[in-house]
Amino acid sequence: MDYFQDDLTMLFPLFNRKQENCIDWVGTTLTGPWQAENIGETSISGAEFRATGTWRSLSASFKHTYMNSDEKGGYISKYALRFPEHQSSLSVRNIFGANMYVSVQMVYKKRTDQDDYFLVSGMFAKQYKEYEFFIKGTNLFDREYEDIPGIPQPGRWLGIGCAWKQ
Repeated sequence: MDYFQDDLTMLFPLFNRKQENCIDWVGTTLTGPWQAENIGETSISGAEFRATGTWRSLSASFKHTYMNSDEKGGYISKYALRFPEHQSSLSVRNIFGANMYVSVQMVYKKRTDQDDYFLVSGMFAKQYKEYEFFIKGTNLFDREYEDIPGIPQPGRWLGIGCAWKQ
């Protein structure tokens, strides 16, 4: 189901993904030990809501996805079934004056067997001719989290840069 009106778009897709002969690393705890196995047939279904809008120099996008699996194997999947049950994101971008903008992105993830986490990133950029100069930061609140069990993700990162755009 989709809705379009001038500066507003809303989408509500539903989906179902079926996999056969799915091979994954499985274990009985989040820390392993891991063993490669054919976990057979799985089905992942879900719903998504997306909304995008603009108002003057401000644009925003919101998305929420819910996913569920029918897998009841009594094991923990390391990769194939490690999707977030709930994931939301909000992006806001505002253009200032001549060729400058600031953007902020926020992401929330919750997996069934892990703590949820919230990440914030941002960027300030200035366009000059075919160059874009920027200051960018990711994971601004230095949140500790793991997308894959046992592999910590990077903490706060700040950088400056220049991009050449033709």
